[in-house]
Amino acid sequence: MVIGSSVFIGKWTKEAQEFIEASSPDLAGRRVALFVSCSDVLFPEKVDAGRKMYLEDVAAKVPGLDPVALGMFGGVIDFDRYSTLTRVLLAGVGTKKALKERGIETSRPYDYRNWEEIRTWARNL
Repeated sequence: MVIGSSVFIGKWTKEAQEFIEASSPDLAGRRVALFVSCSDVLFPEKVDAGRKMYLEDVAAKVPGLDPVALGMFGGVIDFDRYSTLTRVLLAGVGTKKALKERGIETSRPYDYRNWEEIRTWARNL
């Protein structure tokens, strides 16, 4: 079984979190791989902390879950698709500023998915 989520403001989506919570008793002892899609991969200094918080800590909350693989991949960033509240939250945590400092213009969408990396990870499962 493969379970994944995008990461938004430091958390898995609500639906993915609810799925893991509801499925928790069934996941123990099964072959499970976890992955996330997040912007932390754009910031090398955040990758280790992101892997721990978004993957290792999530797995640790499920009794008996020992993932066979953990994947952390880039995603799509499109500020135009976010609500006003979300834009304010992202600006508040410094995401927009940090992206601009790296030459990423927040007025246009970016796709940071590396499909070959994703396919390789999936084939290796």
